[in-house]
Amino acid sequence: MGSSKLLLKLPSLFIKLEDGTPVAWAFLAVDGSLCSVHCEEPFRRRGLAKTVSAKLLHTKTSSFGNDNFAAADVAPDNTSSQEMCKSLNGSVHWAGSW
Repeated sequence: MGSSKLLLKLPSLFIKLEDGTPVAWAFLAVDGSLCSVHCEEPFRRRGLAKTVSAKLLHTKTSSFGNDNFAAADVAPDNTSSQEMCKSLNGSVHWAGSW
């Protein structure tokens, strides 16, 4: 399956302008982890990535259990994403590299 077909099947949310242009979005992977979050450069530092991620995790992960556990794959050098996860009360539980 191509990546665009897969993305269309994954749970996702986005924030768009009045003209329909998306400015922030997030996707959950097939295991329910937060796998992709993006905010267009002119709209960063406004809490949009946090807002869309929080709502997606809150509304779309219940089928994976009610333990309030969520996961995200964040690169060790991606400090912006690490800070966003911390702002969602996230903490590092493990690290791995291949």
